[in-house]
Amino acid sequence: MKNLLYLINKTNEDIKNLKKPLSVYQYYTLEWDLMSRLKLEKYINIAEKDKIRYNKEKFNIEKKLQDEILKLKIYICNKQTKMQCVGFNNGFTYYTISGPVINVDLFNQNEIDKLKTSNIITTSNDFQLIPKYKSIYTKFKKITFNTEASRNFNIIAYGGNYHWSTWYTLIENYTGETGEFYDYISYDGRKWTEKC
Repeated sequence: MKNLLYLINKTNEDIKNLKKPLSVYQYYTLEWDLMSRLKLEKYINIAEKDKIRYNKEKFNIEKKLQDEILKLKIYICNKQTKMQCVGFNNGFTYYTISGPVINVDLFNQNEIDKLKTSNIITTSNDFQLIPKYKSIYTKFKKITFNTEASRNFNIIAYGGNYHWSTWYTLIENYTGETGEFYDYISYDGRKWTEKC
């Protein structure tokens, strides 16, 4: 976890230290003499090239962090239905697993302390429920920590509202498939999973 915090801080610092691209106007004001259209186009081209350089350098810095986060194999799970049945089986749970998570925002210590004093997270000698991530990012969306679910149900959940079927939980070091699944429990206690 310290390694990930270091990488996130280093990534932010490296981006902060990049030489910012100058705008056309900033290049223009470097010279106060009258400029011809030809000379103006020169600075427009320089500014465009500088912006491309900056975006490439920023992408490469962010890519290093993303590669490290991908190594953690974090996926999100959304349990949408739990049905109790009698007969052939004792019920099923329908859920989706998607991902991988490609970026994260970590809680800082002040935010963790605030969550503790607000009774949103629980710690005791026997039990600790402390979330690692303030937000997680997949290819398609950003999902934030659900403080209400954590306060009311003593769980770590992301996204959604008050109803459990809209929450996401995290699976770390996941090597399985993504998609939609059913977990079944037979009347004699056997369990199995089927992919939709």
